[in-house]
Order: sequence, then C-alpha cells, then structure tokens
Amino acid sequence: MSVFDEIKELIENLKQSEIEKDKANEEMKKVIKTCIKEIVDIFLELSDYIKTDNIIIRSYMGKIFEIGKGIVVFDKSIEEKIVLRLDRKLYYYKVVNEELVEIPLHEENLTEYVSIDALFDSVKTTLIRSINKNRQQILNYRSLTAKINRYTSELSDIVKKHIEPPDSAP
Repeated sequence: MSVFDEIKELIENLKQSEIEKDKANEEMKKVIKTCIKEIVDIFLELSDYIKTDNIIIRSYMGKIFEIGKGIVVFDKSIEEKIVLRLDRKLYYYKVVNEELVEIPLHEENLTEYVSIDALFDSVKTTLIRSINKNRQQILNYRSLTAKINRYTSELSDIVKKHIEPPDSAP
C-alpha cells in the first residue's frame, strides 16, 4: 500500500467519523430537547410549591430589579438567574452595567447558559426542598392536632369537675 493509498483511507475514515459524529450530535440534541421539556414539566407541576410571586435580581452595586412571578430554575448568582414563567417560557436574566438583560431561552439554547448536570441538580434540589418543606408542615399539623386534642380534653375535664349536674327532685 502506497503512502497515497494510506492517506486516501485516512481521509475516508475521517469522512465516516464526521458523519457518525453528526448523527451522534443530532441524537444528543433530540435527547436534550426532550429532557428539557420534561424538566420544565416537573417545575410546572411543582409550581404551587416553588413559584415566587416577585423574583428579585440584584446587582453587586445594590440595584434591585423585580421581574415578577415565576420559578427560578437556576440561580447562578445574585446577578444571574434562569427563570421559568408559568406560561412555559424560559428567560435568562443578567445584570450588565447596572442594567437588566433579558434573553428568551428555549430547548435548543438553554444548555448555552446552564449545563444539563446543573439542571438535573436544580430539579433534584428543588424536589428535596419541597419534600422537606412538606414533611415539616406535616409535623407542624400533627403537633397542632395533638395540642388541640390535649386542650379539648383538659376543657372537657374542667367542665366535668366544675359543673355539677342538677339534683334530680322527685
């Protein structure tokens, strides 16, 4: 085999690997798009528990920007957040030169602003926080129920001890 034949074979291998790489990239994009849709669905299902009525973004210089109702999907810093609105729209917010920049996001460009790993971690953290919040509320409800039952019992005992039934006359 000549040097030119080897080079031609390597070029063909390169072309084939480029085709396979493109196919793998397209498949990855499809999976990421599906994954992001599912993550958005999860956040929206949890919206009753995790939505914020008035999300605030602050600059390091102290300027405050109120952006309204939504779900903080990813909190990069006080100056950067990815927010999901309740209408399923995602936005990237960042303070630049003391001004708020809003960039609409979608499944195709979200990973330019946050990694898939960070998104999964955010979902997991949000779920754990919601579960822990519910568990704390359950404990509070049970504690309050026990107190009410104890108070009711004490009141009942007081009524029985201090209110004597009238004497029955023949």
